[in-house]
Amino acid sequence: MNRKHLITFLIVFFAMTTVGLAQNNNSLPTKAKKTIQNIGEKTGEAMKTAGEKTSETMETVGQAANNALITTKIKAKMVKDNLVSPFKVGVTTKGDGNVYLSGTINTQMEYERAITLTNSVEGVNNINTSKLQIKKSDQPMKDIWMTSKIKGKILQEKLFGDKDIEYWNVNVEINEGVVYLYGWVENDQQRMNIINIAKNTDGVTDVKDKLMVQ
Repeated sequence: MNRKHLITFLIVFFAMTTVGLAQNNNSLPTKAKKTIQNIGEKTGEAMKTAGEKTSETMETVGQAANNALITTKIKAKMVKDNLVSPFKVGVTTKGDGNVYLSGTINTQMEYERAITLTNSVEGVNNINTSKLQIKKSDQPMKDIWMTSKIKGKILQEKLFGDKDIEYWNVNVEINEGVVYLYGWVENDQQRMNIINIAKNTDGVTDVKDKLMVQ
């Protein structure tokens, strides 16, 4: 009998013993009755704790499986992509859909593409690129990261959200925290949704709207 089965057996045994004693406790002394009551309470607490731990374990296992699936999907997209190499970009998913990208790539375009591919996978809640480096870049890393983050938010809303939004015809540029939005949208609601995403991104100091409604 392994440890898990032994613990389960002991809990059930003590529970049954307590019930049996309780049925006959009218003939027992007061001290014995209190002892039986204490045993019953402790048994109940032990069973509750065991149930909670089992639930937590199942949740952890489920989360780990989901994170593994997210990582696999991101890697699969990189394999099919002509720009980003899955051999240069490491992908790890932890917690509640938090993706960590690492490695060294050649250009800003590859950097943004890696983040775009990651954001196109359902279940991704956050992307950490602190260990993803670019060999050649004319822009500060902070601006590149913010540009990619805003584009990623717009793409996630387009793919998985319920707001009316345009992605494919919208360009995002950032210079020292100021966001410049260019491109075409179908209506004013799409335009406002994009502006709000940019404004609500950490590090953005101002948004210059140059979007045009078709």
